[in-house]
Amino acid sequence: MPALLQCPSLRTLFLIVNLYSSTEAFMPAVTEYLRSAVYRLEELVLEFREGEDHGAATNLVSSLAGSRNAAPTLRILNFATENGVYGEDSLRLMLPPLAATLHRLKHLRTLCLLAVSNDLLEALDGKVLPNLKNVTFGVGTNCLHEWAHGEQVSAVFRRCPRLHLTAYAHQSDFESDCLYCQEHSCHTFSTHGGDGWTLFSHSKHARCGVKHRDGEMRISL
Repeated sequence: MPALLQCPSLRTLFLIVNLYSSTEAFMPAVTEYLRSAVYRLEELVLEFREGEDHGAATNLVSSLAGSRNAAPTLRILNFATENGVYGEDSLRLMLPPLAATLHRLKHLRTLCLLAVSNDLLEALDGKVLPNLKNVTFGVGTNCLHEWAHGEQVSAVFRRCPRLHLTAYAHQSDFESDCLYCQEHSCHTFSTHGGDGWTLFSHSKHARCGVKHRDGEMRISL
């Protein structure tokens, strides 16, 4: 932390969070640093490793709200895990404090997660987060197609008409084996989509700040 305190112009930070009792003594200082640094950082990556000190990490996430009346300057926030796998259970425990903190991040444009919760999706509101353009996350479902047409997704887009959701599904069935896909031929999900599937509800020609690509899924509200 002393070294970081000597970098007042720092705009991007990649922080590995080891959640073990051996690192417990350092967590309060890291938390306090982030509480003040969010007023100058524009991009923050928190990579969580497997461990046991989840309470300290929860405080770390809550610190992203800052301590002043002004909104933090974060534009890109990425919650990652080692190799994209190890630490996912720890990351899920960070979702409640993140959902409670999200309304403070007025300048946020991009949010990346490996998992998502109902509370976090409900916290997405274009009036509260006017600059948010992209949210990327994993979805625990066997059919992304059915999930994408669900009320939860539609509700997000009604609140955030310019938002783009990029979802990764842990799919076990291909389209030919999925009853929902057989009964609904409006979209094709015949591969596992290595880059995820991007969902949106506005016109491709709308001024949304994002360049659309072929293969994306437009949700009709």
